[in-house]
Amino acid sequence: MKPGVSLLFSMLVGGSILALVLALVGIPDILATLSSMDLKFLVAMFLIALLGRFLIAYRWSCILEAMGHHVPLLNLLWYYFTGFTFGYVLPSAQMGGEPVRAALLKRHDVPIATALSSVVIDASLGFTTTLVLGSAGLVIMLLTVSLSLKLRALLLLVAALLAALLVVYYSRILSGKPVFAPLFRFLGFGRRIYLLRKIAQMEEKVITFFHDKRNALAEVMLLSAVGMAALFMEMWLALAVIGHQATMLEIVAVLTGLSLAYLVPIPGSMGVQEAAQATAAAAMKVASSVGVALSIVLRIRDVAWVLIGALFLALHGPRTARRLISEYAQDQRVLGAEMEQHLGGARVSPPHKE
Repeated sequence: MKPGVSLLFSMLVGGSILALVLALVGIPDILATLSSMDLKFLVAMFLIALLGRFLIAYRWSCILEAMGHHVPLLNLLWYYFTGFTFGYVLPSAQMGGEPVRAALLKRHDVPIATALSSVVIDASLGFTTTLVLGSAGLVIMLLTVSLSLKLRALLLLVAALLAALLVVYYSRILSGKPVFAPLFRFLGFGRRIYLLRKIAQMEEKVITFFHDKRNALAEVMLLSAVGMAALFMEMWLALAVIGHQATMLEIVAVLTGLSLAYLVPIPGSMGVQEAAQATAAAAMKVASSVGVALSIVLRIRDVAWVLIGALFLALHGPRTARRLISEYAQDQRVLGAEMEQHLGGARVSPPHKE
């Protein structure tokens, strides 16, 4: 499916889900909940949320430093928001911005394999947080919330799948085995030699980091733990914005809903996030309108991040875009030469690029 068609289709699906949620929950009830918004809690939420993004940028900085590259922290924060902007508007389960983050490191002469590996390590830690919160939250809900037998079975299956993803990923990485190269071959990319070479270079650096950079790994894991604590505080404040004093279990339910919504390849998790939060609220015996209102508050935050990323693109985008397009065209020429050689054509030895 072409990218434009895929984007349009996913937006139609998300819009349909959103319309259904609004109709079922009731727009008047949602507006009534939002009418009690407390601005001081909203400001506090934004400050904690910004601290969380600063921790992500600092974690990324620690990874790059361990790999021998220094990039100013403020630049990394800009690049994070720029990547977030792309990930938010693309149907990529909010992962579409990671290649953009890696590409922007070329501005600091970071080799592409190193840039990609740093982003993969950082994203894998963030994704680990998402999966841990999602699977743990589902288990907690199974143990504490009264649910039907079918729903219990479904939640247990989802929790098991999320846990299995974590086990497979880290067991292979820690044993020195690649993850993405076999996956790309399985998906039919076996003949894209140049692409597989880049992936192999990237995975080699990821494995080296997990095996040889133990001090840096401990530091970034500690930062991830602090970031998770900040995330809990952010969710408590987000609920306080709409006048709801949340319990720890309710915050876990909210984060579980967010984690599962982020896994769905729809731009901005449109509709899915609202449905997940309405369901989580209902499971906690809270009005579904509170869940949808919370989702709207979180979208206000997300739009702020998108605007920051858009500002960077407005200031630096055209020049960066021209450079990336030029490099992409060069990569395609090299890939074509390698394909010709692989299929028995001209004897071409493509240049090796880091």
